[in-house]
Amino acid sequence: MKLTKYLSDNALTDEAFGRLVGKSQSQINRIKRGVSKPSLDLANLITKVTGGKVSPASFFTQDGTLIDIPTGTSTPARPDRRAQA
Repeated sequence: MKLTKYLSDNALTDEAFGRLVGKSQSQINRIKRGVSKPSLDLANLITKVTGGKVSPASFFTQDGTLIDIPTGTSTPARPDRRAQA
């Protein structure tokens, strides 16, 4: 589940949710809109606070592709070169 849906389903504002995880309303809004990614620690805290309904994967994947956490760029799968030898 995406953070946006969780907040909507639970009638939580960005400000109220930010208080639960110790972050500002503006930071929650940026994360919710995909403008910025949470740290892995924050993503794990969000998962804990939401009872597992919002998983860290919801922030770091796009269409099933892993997104690089620091830069937000896609990380393509790399073939194992040892298998080719």
